[in-house]
Amino acid sequence: MDADKDGVGGFGDGGSGNSLQSSSRINHYHKYSTQQIQRLERVFNQYTHPHDDVKMQLSRELGLSHRQIQFWFQNKRTQFKAHQAKVEMTALRVQNDRIQRENNAMKEALERKVCPSCRGPTSIDKQILLIENSHSKEKLNNVPSKIANYIGRPLSQLQLGNQGTADGLSIDLLSGDSQANRMRPFGFIFTDFDRSMMVEIANNALVELTKLFEINSPFWMKLPHDGRQILNREAYSRIFPRAIKSPDVWLESSKYSSIIPMSSLTLVEIFMDANKWMEVFPTIVSKSEIIEKISTGLTCSQNGSLQLMYEEIQVISPLVPTRKFYYLRFCQQVQQNLWAIVDVTYDILQQQFDSQCWARRLPSGCYIEDMLNGHSKVTWMEHMQIEDKRPIHNFYMEYVHSGLAFGAERRLATLQRMCERFTCKMDSSNLFPNLGGVNPSPNGKRHLMKLSQRMVSCFCSSIRAVDGQQWMISKMNDFEVYTNLKKFTNHGHPHCGVLVATSTIWLPFSPKKIFDFLRNENTRPQWDVISGSNSIQEVGRIAYGDHQGNCISILKAFNTSHDYKLILQESSIDSSGSLVVYCPVDLPSMSIDMSGEDFSFTPLHPSGFVISPDWKMTGGALVTIVLQIFDRNATSGKISQESGDILNKLMGITINKIRAALN
Repeated sequence: MDADKDGVGGFGDGGSGNSLQSSSRINHYHKYSTQQIQRLERVFNQYTHPHDDVKMQLSRELGLSHRQIQFWFQNKRTQFKAHQAKVEMTALRVQNDRIQRENNAMKEALERKVCPSCRGPTSIDKQILLIENSHSKEKLNNVPSKIANYIGRPLSQLQLGNQGTADGLSIDLLSGDSQANRMRPFGFIFTDFDRSMMVEIANNALVELTKLFEINSPFWMKLPHDGRQILNREAYSRIFPRAIKSPDVWLESSKYSSIIPMSSLTLVEIFMDANKWMEVFPTIVSKSEIIEKISTGLTCSQNGSLQLMYEEIQVISPLVPTRKFYYLRFCQQVQQNLWAIVDVTYDILQQQFDSQCWARRLPSGCYIEDMLNGHSKVTWMEHMQIEDKRPIHNFYMEYVHSGLAFGAERRLATLQRMCERFTCKMDSSNLFPNLGGVNPSPNGKRHLMKLSQRMVSCFCSSIRAVDGQQWMISKMNDFEVYTNLKKFTNHGHPHCGVLVATSTIWLPFSPKKIFDFLRNENTRPQWDVISGSNSIQEVGRIAYGDHQGNCISILKAFNTSHDYKLILQESSIDSSGSLVVYCPVDLPSMSIDMSGEDFSFTPLHPSGFVISPDWKMTGGALVTIVLQIFDRNATSGKISQESGDILNKLMGITINKIRAALN
């Protein structure tokens, strides 16, 4: 950790005179050579706060002590901050002058165009407007017939054909936003000038994204230890200079490509729909809403569509702050079989956040290219400016600072797995013979997949802090338990709540070994303290994708009196990590779900595990455990001491049982 972060040596970027004097004494004793300064400045251009391993490498390379390296970067950040303040002040003055000139010009134009007596348009302008309105109506009336001639069928048939499925794939597992989610920042009204500025920002972002995706682009370099692609800061800054607000801000960048088992048109439809977008990335996107549709694009196509959105992205752990964005999403068909979708932060709204993590998305997004077999090649880029106002836990520091936590590789790994899930083939045979007389309808399995999808979404969102909620932290032996109370929103239980407890531990075993142990019904009684079962039987399974761990299961959990309860479980794994999510369900609810009836009122409070590699390369794994318990007595909005103690005890027992069983 840097000296200005933890107070080592008494130094800080905005520190006291004593700190600066001490720094001056150090510099007086050591004169940095031109070669040393050039090397240090090259590193500073890429990392304003280099990690300790980078400092140690510089120390060996340049023959400087670790303390001298620290002081040089501290002084450089102080100089940079002072220079940046001058630059920003000059830019603000120029911008203010430009706005004043534009304001005066608009006033003059308005005076010429408005009748002084009635404040309406002049007679000549009014006639022109009437003529243009008539021509517009005529063109609008001719649109359906032109589209019908182009596609070879009436427009009404096209609209009906787009409902439910696309490209013959089972994306009706996604709910979509037929009534689009809309939220508008309090007191903010979008003017025509705002809209024109949004269009300009989106077009500029697309130009930047296109240049960054050029073949043999000089902007990207591969990391030697893992082959990941990150931006070459020097090459990027020469073409796209960015004003960094603070030396405490760092940049995250990544690029990755993958083959996705969906067509480009289907993916575009999903990405431009807030609900579908959130359901495709349940482990990453905890909230997504459309604020305003600035442009709807061409008729019956997303080409040219521009919308202002709000999003929250997360790592499923309270140890990593949630990132929040107001951003513009612009969709453009670049060529016949190539689409571009670009995201860029809308700074006017982004400035209102006062959260634990300041984040700004620079032009990011993806190119989606159709393949001959109905699949698509997706090339994804993420580029963010980040400033964490709360220290990141040591478990996740390397994961977040490396750009892996919110980077392109994690996005595409999740997208590939979820698309395999949505497009898996469904046969109508009865694979649930031991389910107590429940006979699935032909669509029963599809409904079961939707129910399981809602269960996973509930699990992932259980970590999301709502309306400034704070986690209660209890320190156990060698781990911490974070506890929270969430309102139970299902109908019929308006005054109840769900108690959520989570803890992250490190285990000295491979992620795959832990995943196989937790998802296996035969080893489940060794750790499952909630179901209290002495034996588990899998009575049905829906598998998807190539990995046998990607499946939805119905389990029978038997107790000592030979009664049983049903457990719905979904396990999934990809290159970014794995999940095991489960939830008890009663037989009547399962009968409704499997028969294809409405299951939206089925109460769900799932528990489960998030298993991730240890990015410090220790050979172990990080496991985040989430336990949820339905509490009918949580009427005061606070967790009682008794309920908190029960949750902590259950968490402690679960962790100890898992450790003992694996050992």
